[in-house]
Amino acid sequence: MPIEHPPRNEFEKALQEWREHCRKNALMSMDRFFIDCDAYRKIVAMGPAVLPLILEVVREEFRRKFEMGDPGEYWCYVIHAIIPEFRLAHGERGGGAPIEEGGDAPSEWTLINVPAVLQATIEWLEKNAFAYAALNTPPH
Repeated sequence: MPIEHPPRNEFEKALQEWREHCRKNALMSMDRFFIDCDAYRKIVAMGPAVLPLILEVVREEFRRKFEMGDPGEYWCYVIHAIIPEFRLAHGERGGGAPIEEGGDAPSEWTLINVPAVLQATIEWLEKNAFAYAALNTPPH
């Protein structure tokens, strides 16, 4: 029987740690409060092999409509850190893109449509997760 890389239990342990971190920071509005933690970095360090596991989790979060402590829209940061080519669509306010930006300067405000972000993330993972995971080199 082949050994999973990374092992599911290693991923699930890091996921629980990240969820706890997200719960503690639930009232924060800046991204960095959710992704600046060891658990997030552990998941990213697992590399492309973890993408099918992330797909399972994001599907579950989307199905149950998000619970306090779910990484939710921050999964896209994990995926982008692992696969830099991964990007979600950006658009102007009211355009229906998962991420909408506006104001006088591009960084003046950003609106995250969490259901749209999760749906776009699921669609990307369904098309790409297993192909990237197959290219992963197990840790030495």
